[in-house]
Amino acid sequence: MASKGYKCASCSKQIRENSSSLSCVNCKNWFYKKCSDLSDEKFKKIAAESKKKGQTNRRCSGCLSEVSIVESDEDGMDVDVPSSPTNEIFLLKMEQMFEKYLAPFREKVDKIESNIASIKSELSKNTEQNKINTKNYRKLEKS
Repeated sequence: MASKGYKCASCSKQIRENSSSLSCVNCKNWFYKKCSDLSDEKFKKIAAESKKKGQTNRRCSGCLSEVSIVESDEDGMDVDVPSSPTNEIFLLKMEQMFEKYLAPFREKVDKIESNIASIKSELSKNTEQNKINTKNYRKLEKS
């Protein structure tokens, strides 16, 4: 149950007290049950867990798919991972896996960029043609 002042992070409606809602343990956002990706059964389990423990370990779909990249500064502590054939093989396999899964997205992005370039070209041609047509129309209008 949300206390006063919370809004559903999905639909932006005010969360009423005693409504079917839950919060994300990570981002602290609140969601109505209907706006979450949970089935009735799963929601009931989480609600029971919350009553029992006083909290849940539920994460919203946004936080579940979140990938964080952390850059350290000079004051930060970096841990040196010793270079070894095992680590290098592991890193190579990770790179290959990322490449495998990213390739379809890259192809789609390339296709979209190509389509955008075509649309811009057509728009430019149409703009020029429109200028010519406007000029001709004005000439005809004067005669």
